[in-house]
Amino acid sequence: MTKTVLFAGSSGNIPRAAIAALDGKGFRIKAGIRDIAQGKALFDRLEDVEVVELNIEKPETVEAALDGVDYLYFATLLAVPGEFEKTYVDAAIKAGTVKHIVHSTGSTATVPDVFPRCSEFIFEREAHARESGIAWTITRPCMFMQNLSSMQAASIRDDGYWIEPIDADAEIAYVDARDVGQCVASIFQSPETHAGKIYTITGPEVITSAKMAEILSGVLGRDIAYNPITAEEWTTQNWGDVDVSVGENWLFEVLRENYVGFSQGAEGRNILNANVKQITGTAARDFRTFAGDHLQAWK
Repeated sequence: MTKTVLFAGSSGNIPRAAIAALDGKGFRIKAGIRDIAQGKALFDRLEDVEVVELNIEKPETVEAALDGVDYLYFATLLAVPGEFEKTYVDAAIKAGTVKHIVHSTGSTATVPDVFPRCSEFIFEREAHARESGIAWTITRPCMFMQNLSSMQAASIRDDGYWIEPIDADAEIAYVDARDVGQCVASIFQSPETHAGKIYTITGPEVITSAKMAEILSGVLGRDIAYNPITAEEWTTQNWGDVDVSVGENWLFEVLRENYVGFSQGAEGRNILNANVKQITGTAARDFRTFAGDHLQAWK
């Protein structure tokens, strides 16, 4: 019997990769998104995908999107206010058909002594799925390689460097969001195997910002530099529309906590694992592969 899976926030890197991996695998896929036109542009080429409006500010769209759904995916985002996770879980319970939830959060919850604020936030959000009575799996990805091809892309492309409040030699187990999406797709293909499990998702190696700059220089054929700043010097630089400018701002303080922990190596060898290969059967992409696949972001 064909299973129906709903991806909330389907314009994100993880759900886009998961949807592409599941397309043609016998699923009916609902790509939930606020902007239908954007969704059609993203998914119209895929045969098994139906783009549906999903906007928590319009409760009727949440209920309609979950109609007949067997599996549900959503992710927690620090920059998004409100407990939207509870909205999804409550709607899934009300729908009565949802048999499995995959919730993506963050690897900082794996090291709560270093990241107390962020971990507390994640634990609270994860609890909605864990206490729902519906089978669940939680993925906790590490820092995304895609940060360099999105938030930092303009600086790398135009100025030949990027700036972050992370020590140049701090090791981080960066992960390609495409691999996290592949993990989500694999979980939905065998949900019973992964029920009740929490997976920290990392790349296949730890890598420093200095080494990433060296790799980018090689693949782009020009010098790319990394210029670290301290957490105290950090303001809104390189964060676009995310308001982290006020010291009393909760998001600012959580991100500062994260950067201090990253510089201490708290997202490095201590969390490095092979969960991508264990879940999908294929090894995670390393940063050199990622850089080669994303050249256009920096050209």
